[in-house]
Amino acid sequence: MVGGVWVMVDRAVDTLISPVRLYESDDYETTRDPSRLHKFGENSDIDAGETEDLWDGGGNANANGVYDYPSAAVVLGLSSDDNGDTEDVVVQGLDADWAPQSETVTLTGQTKAETTGSYIRVFRVYNAGAAALAGDVYVYDTSDSVVAGVPQTPAKIHAIVTAEYQQTMMAMYSVPVGHTLVVTACYASLSRLATAAVGDIALVKREFGGVFRAQEEWSIHTYSGVKIQHFNPPRIIAAKTDIKLRAYAVSNNTHVHGGFHSYVVPGAWV
Repeated sequence: MVGGVWVMVDRAVDTLISPVRLYESDDYETTRDPSRLHKFGENSDIDAGETEDLWDGGGNANANGVYDYPSAAVVLGLSSDDNGDTEDVVVQGLDADWAPQSETVTLTGQTKAETTGSYIRVFRVYNAGAAALAGDVYVYDTSDSVVAGVPQTPAKIHAIVTAEYQQTMMAMYSVPVGHTLVVTACYASLSRLATAAVGDIALVKREFGGVFRAQEEWSIHTYSGVKIQHFNPPRIIAAKTDIKLRAYAVSNNTHVHGGFHSYVVPGAWV
């Protein structure tokens, strides 16, 4: 409902959901109506012949380019590599039962702060304070050791908030229990390149208990601008499924941006 008026979603899904309420915020809390979800991310440094995910760990020497998911729900530690960062940050993800969960954590500089809840998935963290973060904030399995605010095990890092963006840049999502994700489009582009480069982008999903499988693939070039893939019919993604964008680079130091547009719908459609 926008301005008190029922509206329709875009053409790709208006035959499936009619009518629905549209939500413009990042709120993904459980409702009886579909919620609009836009996930976007980047990987700032993929070298030739490598395939990595579009998230803040790409290009960060402390993290892995291929995202590491928790194998079980964990309490999260948060710390900045700048000791002056004491802002509130919001953590959004899923609890041990794959239900939506969100909380606010107050940073304590390079000293570890912890979430109250345990998370099986984390897919967005952002600065909710009044001042900009000066350093990069790491979100990780709290069992890991920390040096100067930086966790020491790359596989235990599950989100990074950079000072540049003040929130995570993660082109990935995990579908909450009791919900279905309807993906209508995804996009990608190359940027910050000194020379011409090309790359391949893939939308991949992993159903619960399975492996990642490609759902769509396309090529991008430095001079091609943003390449958009519209899905009609849309891609239907079941509950407890992980979905993300990954990129293959032909040249060193390839910087890739991308994301996808979707709706989180209550109930099972598949």
